[in-house]
Amino acid sequence: MTQCLDIINKEQYFSEEELFIGYNYWNFVCNDDEGFNIVFKQYKISCQYIKDSLEKIKQLYFSDINKD
Repeated sequence: MTQCLDIINKEQYFSEEELFIGYNYWNFVCNDDEGFNIVFKQYKISCQYIKDSLEKIKQLYFSDINKD
């Protein structure tokens, strides 16, 4: 899981304005002032599962391309 977290640097990919919208959006959706933090914490827990699933999908759909 830590290798997945190492590549996550939200400030690297999003501007301040985009992060501000993200924080407010998830706080609103979760109806909680800590909504964004709750969602991001769960993402950190689940990111390896997401990464593994995407790898399986890539192997399934792109395995024929790599055979050449």
